[in-house]
Parts: sequence; structure tokens; C-alpha cells
Amino acid sequence: MAVLTPFSASFEAPGWDAFVGALRERGWNEGHNIVFHIRRTQGRPERLRDAAAELIALQPDVIVGMSTPAVQALREQTSTIPVVMRGVADPVASGFVASLARPSGNITGVSAQVGDLNEKFLQLLRDLGPGIARIALFWTPDNEGSRRSKEITAAVAPTLGISLEPIGVNTPEELDAALAVMSGSPPSALLVHATPALAASDQAIIAFAVKHRLPTLTHSSRMARNGFLLSYAPDLIEGVRLSADYVDRILRGAKPADLPVQQPTKFEFVINLKTARAIALELPPSFFALASEVIE
Repeated sequence: MAVLTPFSASFEAPGWDAFVGALRERGWNEGHNIVFHIRRTQGRPERLRDAAAELIALQPDVIVGMSTPAVQALREQTSTIPVVMRGVADPVASGFVASLARPSGNITGVSAQVGDLNEKFLQLLRDLGPGIARIALFWTPDNEGSRRSKEITAAVAPTLGISLEPIGVNTPEELDAALAVMSGSPPSALLVHATPALAASDQAIIAFAVKHRLPTLTHSSRMARNGFLLSYAPDLIEGVRLSADYVDRILRGAKPADLPVQQPTKFEFVINLKTARAIALELPPSFFALASEVIE
């Protein structure tokens, strides 16, 4: 089995451990009847095409693609090796599958459904207080899922009385430049896409937000545990177990075209209370009632 991910090993660790455990429950044990070939590009999606080529040359029985850019790199280079996707916001719009019910090709897996949550993200930030009216959105132009999500958010923002300032970031250098410019006139809050490029620089964003006392929200529970104020996202463990089930079924002979894409049914709302204290923000009581995890 091969894995292509643009994230670092430390960022993927909780999900990877759960994934290996789920495979073990299904009878697949590393060193006994399964071998893992992993390529990580450490937050540099521009390296995914070369990494995908390396994995495809190994002719694995199945490849797990983490994120839209990883699956795109695999799709460009193979139409025969089964690909199980994870962390893809909109697999139909991205052209990975013909439909959720009938993928029709060599790709199937779990949709992150993040595009459907954009209005929820803005509502959560707005509900922090009446002063939240100008929100900076960090997104990644080279990421198809991020681009579509940005467009939806930009369309929804005016209906909620929010002034949205989209800031495209493809590299850590672009992020540094954007933060330097923004420091002159900070927004009310930061909404940050959990793309590989931005996740790799999450500490720089967190440091900026704490310095200027800005609330932050993302769609990655791992980034909230790293220091973002809030995250609202599909449940990580549910997604991991579903993807392990796809791998198991494909290794036992199932065809990706016959396995419908699944959407998340559970969502995590994570609050980092330590960060709230650092930016001197008192969260509404309703947030704690909704939270699935509060980080003290």
C-alpha cells in the first residue's frame, strides 16, 4: 500500500496511528501481510507530482491520497491503480469521481465536505461578538478545493454582514509577506483553510493572531490542538476508519468504481481555551455547550 501526503509526519501522526490501528483490526499487519510506502512533501505541494511518480513506479495495490492536491497528482499519472482519497473537499467538482454514488473510475474514498461548511465558519466567528465584522480569509490558489471554498465564502459573507478579505498563500514566503502587510491594519478575525501550505505555517499564523489578539478558526482539529482558537471539521477518527475500510475492501478484490464515496456524518467543534486566554477573549457560553473538545 502506498500513501501520498503533502503534510508532515508530525501533523499526520494522530490520524496515521488510528489508520494503522484500523487496518490491524481488519487483519492487515505491517511486516506480516502489508507493506507501507509513504511519500510526504512537508507542506510543499509542488513536490507532489514527483512523489506520485515514485509511488506509481512501485505498482502498489492501492494508494491513499491525502488532500485535493495529492489526489490530483495521482489522477494525472494513473487511471488504473486504485486510489483512496481523504481530505478532499469536493471530489465531484474536482473531477475525481463522476458522482458520489457511482465514482466510475479508479478513485473513491471519503469526501471532507468542507465546502458545505463555509457559512458555518463565518457564523461561528460572527457569534464571537459584535466587533467581528472584517475577516481575513487565508486560502491557497494552487489548491482546487481551497479555491472553490473561497468562492463560496466570498458569496456568503455579505449576506451575514461580513467584510471578507481573501489572501492567497501558496508558500511560507507569501504568508510572511501577507502577515507583514496585515500588521498595519489587522482584521477582526482570521479564517484559515487547512491546506498543506497553510498547515505547514500554522505557528506563524498563531503567533500573529496572539500578538494582535485575533480569534482564529480553521477546518482542522489538529490545527486547533496546535494553537488555533477554534476548529469545526469532520471527525478525524471517523474519516480515518472509513478510509481504512476502503483499503481493506480494495485489497480483498473490490473495485473503486463500485464503492460509493462516503461523506462525513460526525463533526468536531474544538475550542482551545489556552489560546482564548492568550488573546483575552471570553467565549460565549453557547460555544462550550456545542464543543466536542475543550483544550485547557
